[in-house]
Amino acid sequence: MKNLAKLFLILMFVCLSLTPAWASDFEVGGVSAILMDPETGQILFSQNPHVRTEPASITKIMTMLIIKEAIEAGEMSYDDMVTISRHAQSMYGSQIFLHAGERVSVYDLMKAVAISSANDATVALAEFYSGSENVFVRLMNRRAEELGMENTHFENTTGLPPEEGEHYSTAYDIALMSQEFIKHPKLLEMTSIWMENIDLPGRQAMLVNFNRLVRSYPGVDGIKTGHTSRAGYCLAATAKRDDRRFIAVIMNVESEEARQEEMTRLLDFAFRAFDRQELVRQGDEVKTIEVLSASNPKVSIVASESLMPYVRRGSPEGVRLETELQEIRAPLEAGQVVGKVMAYHEGDLLGEVDLEVKESVSRANFLVVIWRSIINFIKNLLTV
Repeated sequence: MKNLAKLFLILMFVCLSLTPAWASDFEVGGVSAILMDPETGQILFSQNPHVRTEPASITKIMTMLIIKEAIEAGEMSYDDMVTISRHAQSMYGSQIFLHAGERVSVYDLMKAVAISSANDATVALAEFYSGSENVFVRLMNRRAEELGMENTHFENTTGLPPEEGEHYSTAYDIALMSQEFIKHPKLLEMTSIWMENIDLPGRQAMLVNFNRLVRSYPGVDGIKTGHTSRAGYCLAATAKRDDRRFIAVIMNVESEEARQEEMTRLLDFAFRAFDRQELVRQGDEVKTIEVLSASNPKVSIVASESLMPYVRRGSPEGVRLETELQEIRAPLEAGQVVGKVMAYHEGDLLGEVDLEVKESVSRANFLVVIWRSIINFIKNLLTV
């Protein structure tokens, strides 16, 4: 019992340590939540980010991502016609009432998934690409592993409660998946649609987005809602205003209304509290170091790209920079990575960028290196 209590305290400490100090004065409803900068992966707020819960239809983010990647790889096309199977027709819950034997385009099926979270359309797409839903699920788990989703396991493509096995994810893993999803503008174009009709054989299907924020919250253009009795109400959302975009995830909220309210609070917090700060500009000289083996011993080290993390408004004075350099010896090539510069705020890592050599440097003559080493040794003795 004592060991269990000890383990619980350790886990609580780990979860709390993942929340930036400046966000400790904020919380949202639900079992877990996270706020991320999708450009850098910087975590701005987290609440039990690694607690496993059922993701319900948020699962379909991965389904759509794999289909979109297959289209971009030329393995299939939006114009391809999919023959609906009896298995796809048998799906319950949210659906567009597809019939076995009907032929529907990949594009219309994707919109049905993105807008109306249609389970039958989801399975139809998976079967079309992989031959069976089970094979497609293996692709989903493999892709999750590639994205670093260490606490995720999929049992199906839809997020419906599985008959056997465990189907779970976390707020953090879903943010990673969403970060990859929004790299595809066509997917966001679909998830931002509030209402649309698509043509099916002999009829039309009206698609209505379960994510009401795409209509009511400025800047929201995705991504996916989820709900089952076990998962509660979940939402992975993204919003962009000017040059700021955020990903926010809330898991296992008690009602649809609470889901919308809590996500609104989280996104309001993001846009109100955080601004980008250019702490280091690309090409800026961060250090000049002495390399005894170089023909010119003064070597300029510059930032490979700009370091522009989000910083809580009113707290830029609390941000500090640290550099970390590896052992450097000539010859050196321009652009050669030799370390990194990191930005911290109260112990929290805000971001980091590589440091590189500004200009190529050749190796000095052997005797010159020996002489410099002797001089350097004497200097060190005198400063002790």
